[in-house]
Amino acid sequence: MRKAIFTIVAKNYFGLAEVLGESVINNSKDVDFHIFISDEVNEPKILQKVKESKFQTWICKNNLGISDADWYNIAFKYSVTEFCTFLKPYNFNFLFNKGYDKVIYFDPDIYVFNNTESIFNELNNNFIFLTPHITTIQTEYTGDASQQDILASGIYNLGFLALKNCDEATKVLNWWQNRLWDQCFVDRADSLFTDQKWMDYIFSFFDNGIHVSRNLGFNLAPWNFFERSVLTINNELYVNNRLDKSIDASNLIFVHYSGFNYKSLADTNSNLPGVNFDKYPDIQILLKLYEEKISKSRTADFLNLNYTYNFFDNGVEILHLHRRLFRRMLLANRSNTINPFAVNQDLSFYNQLRKRKLVDIEYVKNNMDKMRKDDYGDYYKKVYYINKFFLLVKQLVGFKKYYMLSKFFIKYFRPENQYFLLDKKDVSKTL
Repeated sequence: MRKAIFTIVAKNYFGLAEVLGESVINNSKDVDFHIFISDEVNEPKILQKVKESKFQTWICKNNLGISDADWYNIAFKYSVTEFCTFLKPYNFNFLFNKGYDKVIYFDPDIYVFNNTESIFNELNNNFIFLTPHITTIQTEYTGDASQQDILASGIYNLGFLALKNCDEATKVLNWWQNRLWDQCFVDRADSLFTDQKWMDYIFSFFDNGIHVSRNLGFNLAPWNFFERSVLTINNELYVNNRLDKSIDASNLIFVHYSGFNYKSLADTNSNLPGVNFDKYPDIQILLKLYEEKISKSRTADFLNLNYTYNFFDNGVEILHLHRRLFRRMLLANRSNTINPFAVNQDLSFYNQLRKRKLVDIEYVKNNMDKMRKDDYGDYYKKVYYINKFFLLVKQLVGFKKYYMLSKFFIKYFRPENQYFLLDKKDVSKTL
């Protein structure tokens, strides 16, 4: 029975993937660990460092059977997170085709603290193993992540997923892969959250073979700190239920360090932004352990590398708006470019953007996609004037038309629906 565990990273997280790999092989016997790189690794020094890794490493572009044209189109329309998760079913299929019988996926920001055999054992009688974001029912919810955020992201956290090589898993992978071709966006308007939200369907398709674990030791993460506490018994780490003391403590199997700040290891309190450690002092031991592993690893050697697909090939940053406009172009079968990242082509997507003044080197300096309301300066003053403007609009058109206009704007301001900025012939198209 051949077993494998894998993760997917852009090259800046390669060192982080190695930390995960070390935790896997230190706790699990007879398990192969694989790192799949979604990025391009063309720099000789970086490629050499990748080759020096003890783990089996695969460049996705060269190994998954996706044509160059499709590869570049998909890499362009998706963000780095969206693209890595799009590749997940391809990587499962790749490893199954290599002869593995059971395969686990871990996000690169996971660390394994115990043997993974219990996960593989569940696949003896099941074809899929999932973990929900939260496991404790509360009439009055007290979690840190909002219930709306959890609903939007999906019931199960696919930072972890285990599958058995069988007919049922093949059906799921083929179905999942098909949907992710153009439905792997983070987009609440379309009820999407990368690859993850799709797995909410799983119980609609199968009566048996699905294992959903409520074991507190699996996938401990910031969104469930409120229901899980960490304790040490005989030098072993366990997880207890903060809310229901009647539930027995479980061995800690793996922690998902989602949101961890790898560039501020010295400042423990900043490593999980938004987590109030006055409420969860027991979590500090997990942070210190992870910080120590990170600091002794090669993570810093890769961390500041740029993700290739964040830029046109002249170095200009690709904005979220650009990605969604390109998606609209693909859906309308209007793309005439083989590689949307290339700028030295008459029909290049970049030149189309440039002609409409929708791209500029200054975007890189301004970091536009990462701006939040606190970055705007006099944010509430701007809101005041915008509200004054719409008060005037309401007075001019009346409440009924204003109400309909406000509903229309919800859809109108989706990035894809700004395609008329790129193609003036599109101004009369329906949304």
